[in-house]
Amino acid sequence: MQEDIIRIGVPNTRALIPATALFSPLATTKNGQDQTRFECEIKKQMEKLGVKGRISVGKRRTFQVHGKQVVGYEILVSELTASASFLVQEYGLGGRRKLGCGFFEVWKKEPEIL
Repeated sequence: MQEDIIRIGVPNTRALIPATALFSPLATTKNGQDQTRFECEIKKQMEKLGVKGRISVGKRRTFQVHGKQVVGYEILVSELTASASFLVQEYGLGGRRKLGCGFFEVWKKEPEIL
């Protein structure tokens, strides 16, 4: 069996920036293999945070955890107020944040992929 080596560097922190659009390269939810259910769960989480915005789901992504396939998607959340963008950046959307999923940063590109 081949072992993979992962090197982790020094963490880098950034201040939260108010933005009208935020992007996450990978967000997951329970039963996320069905895109419709995924979108419904993300909308529920946004409602729970009191965030109103437009969700655009991009490419489907997969990875393995303990031999199980996990499905997630790229997400662009747009039409946000400054306070809503702070909430999404602070709390994230979806699950598996300990694995790096569901974190959002300011979207600086034109949404060509979504």
